[in-house]
Amino acid sequence: MALLLPGMLLISNIPTSSAAAPDSIGINDIGRVTVSGPDILVDGKKPNHQFYGVVDTTALAFAIETYIDGNRNVAGWTSVFNAPDTGTHVPVTPNDTPDAFWNQYFAQMKYYGVNLVRIGAGDTWGTEHQYDAWMNHREEYYDLLHTMSYYAQAHGVWLCFVVAGAQEYPTYHYYGSGSVFEPSSSAFANFIEYSKATMVELENENAIAMYDLFNEPDHNNVNSNYWQGNKVKYNQWSLAVDKATAGVSTHPRTLGVAGFGNLLGMTQEDFDLSTGKAGFEILHRHYYGSNTDKTNFELPEQWAKEVNKPLFWGELANNGPYPLVKYDFGEKAIWSAGGQAITSMVLTGTHAYPYTGGVLGKDVPAKPSNWKGGHSSSAAAHPLKLDFTSSPSKEDKVGSPYEYKVTGNKKASIKVDTDASFLLFDSDDSVIRGIPGKPGNYTIKVIMQADGQEVKQEYTLSVADAPEIGTATINAQEISKGEYRFTYDAQLADGPVRSVEWDFGDGSRSSDASPVHTFAEGEYLVTLTITGENGSVMSTTYGLETGNVVPGAKPGQSIAGAVGWGTTNSVLMIVGLVCASVVGLIGYYSVNRGGRYSYRRTGNVKFPDPRSIVQTGIETVRLLKGMNYPDRKLMKELCLYLLKIVRNKGFGLVLLIKEQALESFKLMKDTASKHLRPRK
Repeated sequence: MALLLPGMLLISNIPTSSAAAPDSIGINDIGRVTVSGPDILVDGKKPNHQFYGVVDTTALAFAIETYIDGNRNVAGWTSVFNAPDTGTHVPVTPNDTPDAFWNQYFAQMKYYGVNLVRIGAGDTWGTEHQYDAWMNHREEYYDLLHTMSYYAQAHGVWLCFVVAGAQEYPTYHYYGSGSVFEPSSSAFANFIEYSKATMVELENENAIAMYDLFNEPDHNNVNSNYWQGNKVKYNQWSLAVDKATAGVSTHPRTLGVAGFGNLLGMTQEDFDLSTGKAGFEILHRHYYGSNTDKTNFELPEQWAKEVNKPLFWGELANNGPYPLVKYDFGEKAIWSAGGQAITSMVLTGTHAYPYTGGVLGKDVPAKPSNWKGGHSSSAAAHPLKLDFTSSPSKEDKVGSPYEYKVTGNKKASIKVDTDASFLLFDSDDSVIRGIPGKPGNYTIKVIMQADGQEVKQEYTLSVADAPEIGTATINAQEISKGEYRFTYDAQLADGPVRSVEWDFGDGSRSSDASPVHTFAEGEYLVTLTITGENGSVMSTTYGLETGNVVPGAKPGQSIAGAVGWGTTNSVLMIVGLVCASVVGLIGYYSVNRGGRYSYRRTGNVKFPDPRSIVQTGIETVRLLKGMNYPDRKLMKELCLYLLKIVRNKGFGLVLLIKEQALESFKLMKDTASKHLRPRK
């Protein structure tokens, strides 16, 4: 990253004026930025422009010093228009009020054709300013952020808001203990609390294109003093930040990883560890260089497409000369490779830069005192089309934990149906997780609903064999309400099972081979850990949603009842549906072609009690072929009712269990006994 030294910044005396008064033109309807697969969208559509702009790591910190802390000596200071990197020191003027400063600042951005500014903390210094303002002057800090967002929108500029960052170690403490890079520390917890609160506050600001949760956590200084080359540990931290902030806002998130330094190199494996498979909706990359090798830009774009996410080049500069200049070759190479978003580290090298003109933005109305975002009418005029912003992993291995966090481009309800009994959808954090114990292909269907819209994501999870471990599956049977008996089938690679350990997901455990456990109503991921005779260990899971299973249901049957596909035995499902359809169709046909003359039967109509669903169908057909109906209306309505159930419920019906199917047959038999008589 370019060196930014706040102590070296200078200012000059230029007359100031306050922001323009309101007029009738209103402000720009900038549109809402979302993500769908590899595309960055605006109001649900891929724009015909790229996102291009500049990084400013000090503008917000100096605004905090000026307008909250009262230090007028730094008024108008920024990284873009007033910093060592630019070679010229010209503060943004006018700057006597937050409105005047932000209005002029974004007017100058617009002047240079910028439509995206990556703004916020670049290091510990900037992080301390933002966090301290949030802790001790929260309302003033929020108002400053809303003012910033308002004038950004007024001038057609989106923001990548950087929440925190570090280029040194130790990093900022966030009024807690331990390191922010330790997910179990209070420093990490406080950082997450601050991040989430900020995201919630700015939810209605359409100027926010995305949140950058942390700038350069892989910086060389941080690596030398903390990560020490442990790429996997870094990746786990990134995933922890992703999980902790997921679903808080409908704005996309990114993480300002450099991705190319002492910790992580220019390989696809390192790209995935740094950003490709490290969470967040938008991938991230920084690059400083002076070479003309386009593969340095084409490969990251290619790797991003392979994980089906957009890539944001959050910092880009030519570091051959100093002060830094724009990396024209790099920018062109990125656009040619299909890139969508770049923020240059500097504007140096841009025509007519630095800015020396007069006051701009005079026609922009002042920010309303109650402004909290949401001025754009685009959301109401063009409702955002619901879509997934997450892509599932479709491969796993026996004994390896599977996890897929489901996210969409706006808040929605999510339902998951699957034939993989080892999976559970955790509705609290919208994650499908589990440990497969048997190889095979499993169908997973994710249904997301919001604002009257519904989208589906159906995929096949291929679980590979692990012969060095073996296989294991869990069976569960509800014996009374909330009470389940668990059994298992296992074939370990090293011989017989020596011991088992059950974790029922509610804090209870058992070492019994076939335990019985009572659950409160809810979602539970039951985990079985098996130890073999020679010490091998394998685990598998079973997803359980108590309160939805029919008592007496056999292991492997759907706990979703008639809601969806579930895990019901497919043969039973097909037989049940075919029989139900045949009964309904033949019954309806027979009713409409029945004889005109008949007499009431004096004896009982006898039919053997069916012992299977197949026999149910056979006996019903025999009944209909041999009898006629005096009470046509009753029987016709009965058959139509049966057909209606099949049509409405589809494969989710399955008549639930055999007993219910047989009860249905007995009802038909009893009705027939009362109303049927031989044909003349």
